[in-house]
Amino acid sequence: MYFPKSKTDFSEKIRGEMNFFTTLLLKSFSRRRKEILSEPTDIKKVLIIWQHNQLGDLIVSYPLYRAIKENFPGVSLTVILSPANYRGLETCQYIDKLFVFDKRNLKSFSYLKELKSILRNNYDVVIVPSVVSISFTSNFLAGLSKAKFKIGPNSLNGIANESNFFFDKRVDLDWRNTPDKHVAERTLDILKPLGLTTSELHPQISYSKVEYNDIQNFINSIPGNKSTKIIGFHIGAGKPQNRWHYNNFSELINLLCAKNNYRIYFTTGGKEDFELIKLVQQKLNVQTAIFDQRGISKLYALIEHSDLFITNDTGPMHVAAASSKPVISLFGSTNPHMWRPLKENKKFIRVSDNINDIKVEAVLELSKSLLETDRT
Repeated sequence: MYFPKSKTDFSEKIRGEMNFFTTLLLKSFSRRRKEILSEPTDIKKVLIIWQHNQLGDLIVSYPLYRAIKENFPGVSLTVILSPANYRGLETCQYIDKLFVFDKRNLKSFSYLKELKSILRNNYDVVIVPSVVSISFTSNFLAGLSKAKFKIGPNSLNGIANESNFFFDKRVDLDWRNTPDKHVAERTLDILKPLGLTTSELHPQISYSKVEYNDIQNFINSIPGNKSTKIIGFHIGAGKPQNRWHYNNFSELINLLCAKNNYRIYFTTGGKEDFELIKLVQQKLNVQTAIFDQRGISKLYALIEHSDLFITNDTGPMHVAAASSKPVISLFGSTNPHMWRPLKENKKFIRVSDNINDIKVEAVLELSKSLLETDRT
Protein backbone atom coordinates (compact mmCIF):
# COMPACT_ATOMS: atom_id res chain seq x y z
CA MET A 1 0.00 0.00 0.00
CA TYR A 2 1.36 3.43 -0.94
CA PHE A 3 1.24 6.45 1.35
CA PRO A 4 2.46 9.92 0.34
CA LYS A 5 5.44 11.13 2.32
CA SER A 6 4.38 12.61 5.62
CA LYS A 7 5.28 16.14 6.59
CA THR A 8 4.88 15.62 10.33
CA ASP A 9 5.86 13.04 12.91
CA PHE A 10 2.18 12.59 13.70
CA SER A 11 1.36 11.61 10.12
CA GLU A 12 4.33 9.22 10.13
CA LYS A 13 2.89 7.49 13.18
CA ILE A 14 -0.53 7.16 11.54
CA ARG A 15 1.06 5.71 8.43
CA GLY A 16 3.05 3.24 10.50
CA GLU A 17 -0.04 1.99 12.30
CA MET A 18 -1.97 1.63 9.04
CA ASN A 19 0.89 -0.37 7.51
CA PHE A 20 0.81 -2.60 10.58
CA PHE A 21 -2.90 -3.35 10.15
CA THR A 22 -2.45 -3.92 6.40
CA THR A 23 0.24 -6.51 7.11
CA LEU A 24 -2.04 -8.26 9.60
CA LEU A 25 -4.83 -8.35 7.04
CA LEU A 26 -2.61 -10.02 4.45
CA LYS A 27 -1.54 -12.60 7.00
CA SER A 28 -5.15 -13.43 7.81
CA PHE A 29 -5.80 -14.50 4.21
CA SER A 30 -3.03 -17.10 4.41
CA ARG A 31 -4.07 -18.29 7.85
CA ARG A 32 -3.90 -22.05 8.40
CA ARG A 33 -6.70 -23.83 10.23
CA LYS A 34 -5.80 -25.24 13.62
CA GLU A 35 -7.17 -27.90 15.89
CA ILE A 36 -9.31 -26.88 18.86
CA LEU A 37 -7.39 -26.17 22.07
CA SER A 38 -6.39 -29.54 23.50
CA GLU A 39 -6.79 -28.38 27.09
CA PRO A 40 -9.68 -25.99 27.94
CA THR A 41 -7.82 -25.13 31.14
CA ASP A 42 -5.34 -23.27 28.94
CA ILE A 43 -7.90 -20.50 28.44
CA LYS A 44 -6.86 -17.43 30.43
CA LYS A 45 -7.64 -14.55 28.04
CA VAL A 46 -10.68 -14.28 25.77
CA LEU A 47 -11.72 -11.60 23.29
CA ILE A 48 -15.30 -11.32 22.06
CA ILE A 49 -16.15 -9.05 19.14
CA TRP A 50 -19.77 -7.99 18.69
CA GLN A 51 -20.62 -5.17 16.30
CA HIS A 52 -24.42 -5.46 16.08
CA ASN A 53 -26.32 -2.23 16.71
CA GLN A 54 -29.41 -3.27 18.68
CA LEU A 55 -29.22 -2.56 22.41
CA GLY A 56 -31.59 -5.38 23.27
CA ASP A 57 -29.43 -7.94 21.47
CA LEU A 58 -26.53 -7.07 23.76
CA ILE A 59 -28.55 -7.24 26.97
CA VAL A 60 -29.89 -10.66 26.00
CA SER A 61 -26.31 -11.86 25.38
CA TYR A 62 -25.37 -11.87 29.10
CA PRO A 63 -25.43 -15.71 29.28
CA LEU A 64 -22.55 -15.83 26.78
CA TYR A 65 -20.21 -14.03 29.17
CA ARG A 66 -21.61 -15.83 32.19
CA ALA A 67 -20.89 -19.23 30.60
CA ILE A 68 -17.24 -18.30 30.03
CA LYS A 69 -16.74 -16.97 33.56
CA GLU A 70 -18.54 -19.91 35.20
CA ASN A 71 -16.27 -22.39 33.45
CA PHE A 72 -13.10 -20.30 33.71
CA PRO A 73 -13.47 -18.04 36.78
CA GLY A 74 -10.00 -16.56 36.42
CA VAL A 75 -10.28 -15.71 32.73
CA SER A 76 -9.74 -12.13 31.56
CA LEU A 77 -12.65 -11.26 29.26
CA THR A 78 -12.43 -8.35 26.81
CA VAL A 79 -15.31 -7.31 24.54
CA ILE A 80 -15.20 -5.03 21.49
CA LEU A 81 -18.51 -3.31 20.75
CA SER A 82 -19.91 -0.70 18.39
CA PRO A 83 -20.70 2.91 19.46
CA ALA A 84 -24.41 2.16 19.08
CA ASN A 85 -24.60 -0.78 21.45
CA TYR A 86 -21.85 -0.63 24.07
CA ARG A 87 -24.16 0.70 26.80
CA GLY A 88 -25.92 -2.65 26.76
CA LEU A 89 -22.93 -4.26 28.48
CA GLU A 90 -21.65 -1.41 30.67
CA THR A 91 -23.04 -3.08 33.79
CA CYS A 92 -22.14 -6.68 32.90
CA GLN A 93 -20.13 -7.98 35.84
CA TYR A 94 -18.57 -10.78 33.80
CA ILE A 95 -16.66 -8.44 31.47
CA ASP A 96 -13.26 -7.12 32.50
CA LYS A 97 -12.72 -4.61 29.69
CA LEU A 98 -14.95 -2.95 27.09
CA PHE A 99 -13.56 -1.29 23.98
CA VAL A 100 -15.66 0.68 21.49
CA PHE A 101 -14.64 0.21 17.86
CA ASP A 102 -15.58 3.45 16.11
CA LYS A 103 -14.48 3.88 12.49
CA ARG A 104 -14.66 7.65 12.92
CA ASN A 105 -11.65 7.47 15.24
CA LEU A 106 -9.34 5.58 12.89
CA LYS A 107 -7.53 8.80 11.95
CA SER A 108 -6.43 9.25 15.55
CA PHE A 109 -2.96 7.89 16.34
CA SER A 110 -3.77 7.35 20.03
CA TYR A 111 -6.94 5.46 19.10
CA LEU A 112 -5.11 3.26 16.59
CA LYS A 113 -2.45 2.55 19.18
CA GLU A 114 -5.06 1.47 21.72
CA LEU A 115 -6.89 -0.65 19.13
CA LYS A 116 -3.61 -2.35 18.25
CA SER A 117 -2.96 -3.02 21.93
CA ILE A 118 -6.41 -4.55 22.37
CA LEU A 119 -6.23 -6.75 19.27
CA ARG A 120 -2.66 -7.98 19.82
CA ASN A 121 -3.03 -8.99 23.45
CA ASN A 122 -2.10 -12.67 22.97
CA TYR A 123 -5.56 -14.13 23.55
CA ASP A 124 -6.18 -17.82 23.94
CA VAL A 125 -9.50 -17.56 22.12
CA VAL A 126 -11.25 -14.93 20.01
CA ILE A 127 -15.01 -15.38 19.51
CA VAL A 128 -17.37 -13.63 17.10
CA PRO A 129 -21.01 -14.39 18.07
CA SER A 130 -23.86 -14.08 15.58
CA VAL A 131 -27.63 -14.29 16.07
CA VAL A 132 -29.52 -12.02 13.65
CA SER A 133 -26.83 -11.12 11.09
CA ILE A 134 -23.20 -11.66 10.17
CA SER A 135 -20.89 -8.72 10.72
CA PHE A 136 -17.94 -8.42 8.34
CA THR A 137 -16.42 -5.79 10.63
CA SER A 138 -16.44 -8.25 13.55
CA ASN A 139 -14.94 -10.97 11.37
CA PHE A 140 -12.28 -8.57 10.08
CA LEU A 141 -11.25 -7.47 13.57
CA ALA A 142 -11.02 -11.12 14.59
CA GLY A 143 -8.70 -11.67 11.65
CA LEU A 144 -6.46 -8.83 12.82
CA SER A 145 -6.34 -10.11 16.39
CA LYS A 146 -3.53 -12.19 17.87
CA ALA A 147 -4.89 -15.41 19.35
CA LYS A 148 -4.18 -19.13 19.52
CA PHE A 149 -7.65 -19.91 18.24
CA LYS A 150 -10.48 -18.03 16.54
CA ILE A 151 -14.14 -19.08 16.49
CA GLY A 152 -16.84 -17.54 14.29
CA PRO A 153 -19.87 -18.30 12.12
CA ASN A 154 -19.53 -20.47 9.04
CA SER A 155 -23.14 -19.77 8.12
CA LEU A 156 -26.28 -18.25 9.61
CA ASN A 157 -29.58 -20.01 8.96
CA GLY A 158 -28.24 -21.45 5.72
CA ILE A 159 -26.61 -18.23 4.48
CA ALA A 160 -22.85 -18.65 4.04
CA ASN A 161 -20.42 -16.33 5.80
CA GLU A 162 -18.26 -15.08 2.95
CA SER A 163 -15.54 -13.99 5.38
CA ASN A 164 -15.30 -17.24 7.35
CA PHE A 165 -11.64 -17.55 6.36
CA PHE A 166 -10.76 -15.38 9.37
CA PHE A 167 -11.59 -18.28 11.71
CA ASP A 168 -9.97 -21.55 12.72
CA LYS A 169 -13.23 -23.10 13.89
CA ARG A 170 -16.28 -22.23 11.79
CA VAL A 171 -19.69 -22.88 13.34
CA ASP A 172 -22.90 -23.40 11.38
CA LEU A 173 -25.61 -21.50 13.27
CA ASP A 174 -28.98 -22.74 12.06
CA TRP A 175 -32.29 -22.34 13.90
CA ARG A 176 -34.68 -22.78 10.98
CA ASN A 177 -36.01 -25.98 12.53
CA THR A 178 -36.19 -24.43 16.02
CA PRO A 179 -37.70 -20.95 15.39
CA ASP A 180 -38.87 -20.63 19.01
CA LYS A 181 -35.40 -21.10 20.49
CA HIS A 182 -34.75 -18.10 22.70
CA VAL A 183 -32.09 -15.65 21.56
CA ALA A 184 -30.20 -16.14 24.84
CA GLU A 185 -29.80 -19.82 23.99
CA ARG A 186 -28.88 -19.01 20.40
CA THR A 187 -26.11 -16.73 21.60
CA LEU A 188 -24.54 -19.65 23.47
CA ASP A 189 -24.34 -21.86 20.37
CA ILE A 190 -21.10 -20.18 19.24
CA LEU A 191 -19.45 -21.71 22.33
CA LYS A 192 -20.09 -25.30 21.24
CA PRO A 193 -16.49 -25.85 20.07
CA LEU A 194 -15.40 -25.11 23.64
CA GLY A 195 -18.17 -27.20 25.22
CA LEU A 196 -19.38 -24.28 27.33
CA THR A 197 -22.91 -23.41 28.41
CA THR A 198 -24.89 -22.05 31.37
CA SER A 199 -28.31 -22.73 32.85
CA GLU A 200 -28.90 -19.07 33.78
CA LEU A 201 -30.33 -17.31 30.73
CA HIS A 202 -31.59 -14.03 32.12
CA PRO A 203 -29.49 -10.83 32.24
CA GLN A 204 -28.15 -9.42 35.50
CA ILE A 205 -27.95 -5.65 35.94
CA SER A 206 -26.79 -3.71 38.98
CA TYR A 207 -26.92 -0.11 40.17
CA SER A 208 -24.92 2.08 42.51
CA LYS A 209 -26.02 3.82 45.70
CA VAL A 210 -25.93 7.15 43.88
CA GLU A 211 -28.15 5.76 41.13
CA TYR A 212 -30.50 4.33 43.74
CA ASN A 213 -30.81 7.75 45.39
CA ASP A 214 -31.59 9.34 42.02
CA ILE A 215 -34.33 6.77 41.46
CA GLN A 216 -35.82 7.31 44.89
CA ASN A 217 -35.99 11.04 44.19
CA PHE A 218 -37.81 10.35 40.94
CA ILE A 219 -40.22 7.90 42.57
CA ASN A 220 -41.05 10.50 45.20
CA SER A 221 -41.90 12.93 42.39
CA ILE A 222 -44.50 10.66 40.78
CA PRO A 223 -47.93 12.22 41.38
CA GLY A 224 -50.34 10.38 43.63
CA ASN A 225 -50.59 8.78 47.05
CA LYS A 226 -47.20 7.35 47.99
CA SER A 227 -48.84 4.27 49.48
CA THR A 228 -50.31 3.17 46.14
CA LYS A 229 -48.64 0.88 43.64
CA ILE A 230 -46.41 2.15 40.84
CA ILE A 231 -46.79 1.13 37.19
CA GLY A 232 -44.26 1.99 34.51
CA PHE A 233 -44.90 2.16 30.77
CA HIS A 234 -42.63 2.21 27.76
CA ILE A 235 -44.88 3.14 24.86
CA GLY A 236 -42.28 3.74 22.16
CA ALA A 237 -40.15 1.43 20.01
CA GLY A 238 -37.48 1.91 17.38
CA LYS A 239 -39.56 -0.08 14.89
CA PRO A 240 -43.01 1.45 14.19
CA GLN A 241 -44.56 -2.01 13.79
CA ASN A 242 -43.61 -2.73 17.41
CA ARG A 243 -45.64 0.17 18.82
CA TRP A 244 -49.03 -0.50 20.35
CA HIS A 245 -51.16 2.56 19.49
CA TYR A 246 -50.92 5.41 21.98
CA ASN A 247 -54.74 5.56 22.26
CA ASN A 248 -54.64 2.01 23.61
CA PHE A 249 -52.21 3.06 26.33
CA SER A 250 -54.41 6.04 27.25
CA GLU A 251 -57.48 3.83 27.59
CA LEU A 252 -55.56 1.20 29.56
CA ILE A 253 -54.18 3.69 32.08
CA ASN A 254 -57.56 5.33 32.64
CA LEU A 255 -59.15 1.93 33.26
CA LEU A 256 -56.38 0.81 35.61
CA CYS A 257 -56.56 4.01 37.64
CA ALA A 258 -60.35 4.33 37.72
CA LYS A 259 -60.61 2.60 41.09
CA ASN A 260 -57.06 2.21 42.35
CA ASN A 261 -55.32 5.54 41.67
CA TYR A 262 -52.06 3.88 40.73
CA ARG A 263 -48.99 6.08 40.34
CA ILE A 264 -47.92 6.14 36.70
CA TYR A 265 -44.65 6.96 34.95
CA PHE A 266 -43.35 6.71 31.38
CA THR A 267 -39.82 5.81 30.28
CA THR A 268 -38.21 7.31 27.20
CA GLY A 269 -35.72 6.31 24.55
CA GLY A 270 -35.72 9.25 22.18
CA LYS A 271 -37.51 12.35 20.91
CA GLU A 272 -40.33 10.34 19.36
CA ASP A 273 -41.14 8.83 22.75
CA PHE A 274 -41.79 12.28 24.24
CA GLU A 275 -44.18 13.05 21.41
CA LEU A 276 -46.07 9.80 21.98
CA ILE A 277 -46.20 10.38 25.73
CA LYS A 278 -47.66 13.83 25.19
CA LEU A 279 -50.42 12.32 23.03
CA VAL A 280 -51.19 9.79 25.76
CA GLN A 281 -51.16 12.34 28.57
CA GLN A 282 -53.68 14.54 26.74
CA LYS A 283 -56.30 11.80 27.17
CA LEU A 284 -55.53 10.75 30.73
CA ASN A 285 -57.63 11.38 33.81
CA VAL A 286 -54.57 11.13 36.08
CA GLN A 287 -51.29 12.95 36.40
CA THR A 288 -48.13 11.10 35.43
CA ALA A 289 -44.35 11.48 35.45
CA ILE A 290 -41.75 11.09 32.71
CA PHE A 291 -38.46 9.35 33.46
CA ASP A 292 -35.83 10.75 31.09
CA GLN A 293 -32.61 9.98 32.97
CA ARG A 294 -30.00 8.14 30.92
CA GLY A 295 -28.43 4.82 31.82
CA ILE A 296 -29.44 1.18 31.83
CA SER A 297 -28.62 0.86 35.54
CA LYS A 298 -31.04 3.63 36.48
CA LEU A 299 -33.79 2.22 34.29
CA TYR A 300 -33.29 -1.18 35.86
CA ALA A 301 -33.36 0.31 39.36
CA LEU A 302 -36.61 2.13 38.59
CA ILE A 303 -38.31 -1.01 37.26
CA GLU A 304 -37.02 -2.99 40.25
CA HIS A 305 -38.77 -0.50 42.55
CA SER A 306 -42.04 -0.55 40.60
CA ASP A 307 -44.96 -2.95 40.94
CA LEU A 308 -45.55 -3.57 37.22
CA PHE A 309 -43.87 -2.61 33.95
CA ILE A 310 -45.75 -2.68 30.63
CA THR A 311 -43.72 -2.32 27.47
CA ASN A 312 -43.62 -2.77 23.74
CA ASP A 313 -41.11 -5.17 22.20
CA THR A 314 -38.02 -2.95 22.43
CA GLY A 315 -34.82 -2.28 24.42
CA PRO A 316 -36.36 -1.45 27.85
CA MET A 317 -38.20 -4.78 27.70
CA HIS A 318 -34.82 -6.54 27.93
CA VAL A 319 -33.77 -4.33 30.85
CA ALA A 320 -37.04 -5.24 32.59
CA ALA A 321 -36.22 -8.91 32.02
CA ALA A 322 -33.43 -8.60 34.60
CA SER A 323 -35.79 -7.33 37.30
CA SER A 324 -37.72 -9.36 39.86
CA LYS A 325 -40.94 -7.47 39.15
CA PRO A 326 -43.88 -8.44 36.89
CA VAL A 327 -43.57 -7.39 33.26
CA ILE A 328 -46.05 -7.43 30.39
CA SER A 329 -44.53 -7.35 26.90
CA LEU A 330 -46.62 -6.56 23.82
CA PHE A 331 -45.66 -8.27 20.57
CA GLY A 332 -46.70 -7.96 16.94
CA SER A 333 -44.62 -9.28 14.06
CA THR A 334 -41.71 -10.46 16.24
CA ASN A 335 -41.63 -14.01 17.57
CA PRO A 336 -42.20 -13.60 21.33
CA HIS A 337 -40.80 -17.04 22.16
CA MET A 338 -37.47 -15.92 20.74
CA TRP A 339 -37.32 -12.50 22.42
CA ARG A 340 -39.60 -12.52 25.46
CA PRO A 341 -38.25 -11.84 28.96
CA LEU A 342 -37.78 -15.08 30.85
CA LYS A 343 -38.85 -15.80 34.49
CA GLU A 344 -42.28 -16.85 35.65
CA ASN A 345 -43.71 -13.39 36.34
CA LYS A 346 -42.76 -12.07 32.89
CA LYS A 347 -45.77 -12.35 30.58
CA PHE A 348 -46.37 -11.48 26.95
CA ILE A 349 -49.38 -10.91 24.73
CA ARG A 350 -49.42 -11.51 21.00
CA VAL A 351 -52.46 -11.92 18.75
CA SER A 352 -51.10 -11.50 15.23
CA ASP A 353 -48.40 -9.74 13.21
CA ASN A 354 -50.37 -6.55 13.82
CA ILE A 355 -49.64 -5.44 17.38
CA ASN A 356 -52.81 -3.36 17.43
CA ASP A 357 -54.90 -6.53 17.27
CA ILE A 358 -54.12 -6.77 21.00
CA LYS A 359 -57.23 -5.64 22.87
CA VAL A 360 -57.02 -3.19 25.76
CA GLU A 361 -59.20 -5.55 27.82
CA ALA A 362 -56.62 -8.35 27.48
CA VAL A 363 -53.81 -6.17 28.82
CA LEU A 364 -56.08 -4.81 31.56
CA GLU A 365 -57.03 -8.25 32.86
CA LEU A 366 -53.44 -9.49 32.82
CA SER A 367 -52.31 -6.33 34.61
CA LYS A 368 -54.90 -6.79 37.35
CA SER A 369 -53.86 -10.41 37.79
CA LEU A 370 -50.16 -9.59 38.11
CA LEU A 371 -50.75 -6.67 40.46
CA GLU A 372 -52.88 -8.88 42.69
CA THR A 373 -50.38 -11.78 42.60
CA ASP A 374 -47.19 -9.81 43.18
CA ARG A 375 -46.63 -9.11 46.86
CA THR A 376 -42.94 -8.09 46.74
